[in-house]
Amino acid sequence: RAMDASVIKSWLEEKEAYAYSYQALTQVDLSSGDYSSLDFRHTAFRQIKMEHSRLHSCILAGTVWQEAQLDGIDLSYSLLHGADFSGCSLHGAVLDAVSGNRAYGSDEWLDWEPFGWDGVNFTGASLQGTSFQSAQLQGAVFQDCSLQRASFVGADLTDACFAGADLTGATFTGACLAGTDFTGAKVSRVHFTREQLNEAIGLSAVAMPSPSPSSLIASQATDTVSKGGGM
Repeated sequence: RAMDASVIKSWLEEKEAYAYSYQALTQVDLSSGDYSSLDFRHTAFRQIKMEHSRLHSCILAGTVWQEAQLDGIDLSYSLLHGADFSGCSLHGAVLDAVSGNRAYGSDEWLDWEPFGWDGVNFTGASLQGTSFQSAQLQGAVFQDCSLQRASFVGADLTDACFAGADLTGATFTGACLAGTDFTGAKVSRVHFTREQLNEAIGLSAVAMPSPSPSSLIASQATDTVSKGGGM
């Protein structure tokens, strides 16, 4: 059932330790609020609005987001291990430096989740213009997502899945794409390095980047010298 937004906001603003984990927030508008540094592990967010809210440095591991409107939300530096954002709207959201790697074992803060986590699930989410700069998202699932103009600059996307996603105009400068699956993805106006093309899956049809004119001149000069020609 729908909740009273003013009551929930007041409760969150109290920033009580251990009070917000394993909860269920339903049909409440929490937009434009600052809920940074809170521990929401394993909380379910159903049909809520958190547009342009700030959840900086939160623990969001194991959270479930169902039909959530999260456009412009700031989740930077939060822990997202095992979070499920499938089908949600995150247009222009900021997920810079989030940690959401698929992980197993009992390292550091994962000691309370001994069986580990799957990667973050964004299946079918709307992520146009979303920023994932320097994000740690090994094993994340972006299948069938709308990711036009998204930024993955410096992100670790090892073994992530972008199958069927629309990545038109997205940026992967400095991103790690080892084992990343782009099968059936739209990659128009996306520039990949030769190393990225060699490491990723499903990009064989994408043309290798052409060498710059300066590198061609240098190559020709080297070839001439090696053959004993004059300069």
